Amino acid sequence: MTTQIIQTELAEKPTTPIVMAALRERYCAPEFAFFEEVGDAGSSSRVYADGVAINMWASRGYSITGFEVKVSRSDWLRELKQPEKSEPVLTKCDYWFLVAPDDVFVPDEVPPSWGILSFKDGKLREKRKAPKLEPKAITRAFVAQMFRRAHEKEERDISGRVQRALADDRAAMERRIEERVKQQTRQLREEAAKWEKVCSAVGEQWIHDETLIAAIKVVMKSGVVGTYSGLESLLRSARGITKSLEQYADIFAVQRD
Repeated sequence: MTTQIIQTELAEKPTTPIVMAALRERYCAPEFAFFEEVGDAGSSSRVYADGVAINMWASRGYSITGFEVKVSRSDWLRELKQPEKSEPVLTKCDYWFLVAPDDVFVPDEVPPSWGILSFKDGKLREKRKAPKLEPKAITRAFVAQMFRRAHEKEERDISGRVQRALADDRAAMERRIEERVKQQTRQLREEAAKWEKVCSAVGEQWIHDETLIAAIKVVMKSGVVGTYSGLESLLRSARGITKSLEQYADIFAVQRD
């Protein structure tokens, strides 16, 4: 799949994880610390911001920016009917943004206290600058919630890396096993081919192991296959025996006459 096709799919079918990935890329270290799904009251939170970024630079006043992510028109319209839904977290932020594709919202319907980050082709563009808010003092529960989310994300990331490492190890082991099986299969086929060759040479389809071993021992002990001299010696002996038998045969023939 080409980059152009991927970008086309992103533009046509944005999802919340894709938009969140773009937010993490825009609000990243070293300038920002980014947190996802941050509640207003620790473990008892009922309202969450999709994202919160804290500027880590003193020159920027350690400002806090919150984000409401919407990827469908219907979801955004439900948000408009409940303006108080974002208030608990929004009131703790210096800036607040709607983050959505252009076809999700109409700029005039976005509250004037919100900025707008438009998502298109995998990128975020500031369509409307967020005005400076007057945030309330943050609570320990709010800070704890951000750290809790950061810890959960870290655990997910570690778990993901472990799972990928295990998957890589399993794949490597499977490849090694497959290569070993192929090697063993190849060796067995070669041995089978040798055995078939032996059977074909002796004119038998099947030879008992004991019979073949005994025959090989006899031949090897005779020294016939050791050197050329072994073969020549055997031939001389055979010729001598043949000559002696012929002489005995002549003597027996004379005696019978």
